[in-house]
Amino acid sequence: MPQLIQKHADGTSVKQWDLKGKTLVVGRGEQADAQVNDELMSRRHFEIVEKNGSYILRDLQSRNGTTINGHTIEGEKTVGSGDTICAGETMFVFADGLNTVIGQLARQNQSYSSFVRKL
Repeated sequence: MPQLIQKHADGTSVKQWDLKGKTLVVGRGEQADAQVNDELMSRRHFEIVEKNGSYILRDLQSRNGTTINGHTIEGEKTVGSGDTICAGETMFVFADGLNTVIGQLARQNQSYSSFVRKL
């Protein structure tokens, strides 16, 4: 199952949120689904939505912006497994769970065993 994971600077996990089948709004305000204690984040900073089997990050016109892998985004951008998202002083990682990988392989008419053999 895909997840958004909040990380410490040393890489250890702080919190995680499941993304399957829902929109996740991230920010410091009470209206956010994922509330983060970071004064440099907007109350509703960004959201991640599922769209046609992919996950899209939308910056919600935050004051300090959102980056994916060090690149500031405007509007929306597709996120993939392992992408690093920064908002305010907080770092997140998008993790594409095993079930999602198997689902993507099925949509491409590939089996998991053939994928493992390629590794």
